[in-house]
Amino acid sequence: MQHFIINNKNQGQTLFRYIKKLLPGLKNNEIFKLIRKKIITVNDKKKDSKYILNNNDKINIYLKDMHIKQKGKKNKFQSIKNKLDIIFEDNNILVINKPSGLLTHPDKTEHKNTLYEYVRSYLFKKGEYNPEDIFTPRLDRNTSGIIIFEKNHNSLQYITKELRERHVIKKYLALVYGKIEKKILISSIIDDTSNKIIIKNLKISEKIPYKKNFFLENSELSATLLIPEKISSNFSLVNIELWTGKKHQIRGHLCKIGHPLLGENKYFNTKSTIISDKYKIKRYYLHSYKIKINGYPEWQAEIPIDFKNKINELFNEEL
Repeated sequence: MQHFIINNKNQGQTLFRYIKKLLPGLKNNEIFKLIRKKIITVNDKKKDSKYILNNNDKINIYLKDMHIKQKGKKNKFQSIKNKLDIIFEDNNILVINKPSGLLTHPDKTEHKNTLYEYVRSYLFKKGEYNPEDIFTPRLDRNTSGIIIFEKNHNSLQYITKELRERHVIKKYLALVYGKIEKKILISSIIDDTSNKIIIKNLKISEKIPYKKNFFLENSELSATLLIPEKISSNFSLVNIELWTGKKHQIRGHLCKIGHPLLGENKYFNTKSTIISDKYKIKRYYLHSYKIKINGYPEWQAEIPIDFKNKINELFNEEL
C-alpha cells in the first residue's frame, strides 16, 4: 500500500486525472475499477473518479508496491520512443516543435502516441520525471509548431503570469478562405466552456491600437491580429499574432468573420467547404512559428514541408 498527500500543486484536479499522472501505465478502465472497488480511496473513503481533490487530502492505493511499479510508469515509458523535435530545454521548460496530426494529450481513442506521452517518456529516461509536475497548454491536433511544457510549478506560475499580463508574443501562419487584403484586429468575448466556442460582441478594426493600450480598456476581450502575406481570389496566407489565448480562438475568430481555415471541419461555412473540396484540402494548415517570452530567447519553428508545398501549390495554381 502507498499513500500520497495532496498539496497546493495538485489540488483542484479530479481523482482520476491525479491517478492517471501518478500511475501512467494503468489503462483508464483499470483506474475506474480500482476507484470503484475502493482499492484507491480519499481520506479512507470511497470517492467518485470525478471527485475534485483538496489540499491535504490523503490518497491511499491498496496495491503492493511491486504491482504498482509493474503497472506504472517504468514499463510503459520504456516502450515509448522519443519522437521529439526539441527547440529549447533548460531545468524549467521544454520547448517542442509539434508536427501536425499528433495529439497533444491522450483522448478516448489514443493513449500512447501523443506529445504528452513522448515528453513524459523523454524526461523519465533522463531521470527528470515527476508525475506531479509537467504542465502544458493545449495545441489542437492539426495545429503544428511551438508548444511549451513546464517541468515544474514555478515555471508554470511564471509563464502563466507572463501570458496573463499579455507579455508573450505568439505568431502563427494560416491558410484561410477568401481574400484578406488589410491588416485587421478581431476582438470579442469568447465563451469556451463547451466543446465548440461561442463568440459574442465581435468587433473588427483596421486601425490597430497599441496592444498595451487596447487591454487597458478591453481587459475582458480576446484579440487576434491578422496580417495578409499572400492573396488570391479564393484564399489567403495570413500572419497571425495571438494577443490572447482562448481555446480555438484563431479558428473561431476566422470563421466568425467569414474566413475559416481551409480544410476546417469544425469552424467553417459552405463557401470555405466548397473551396477546400475543390483544392482537395483535407485538414487545416495552422502553424505556430514564433514565441517570445521575457527572460528567454525568441523561439522559431520552421514551416513544415507539407505546409510549404500546399502554399506553393495553391498560389502557383492561381497565377
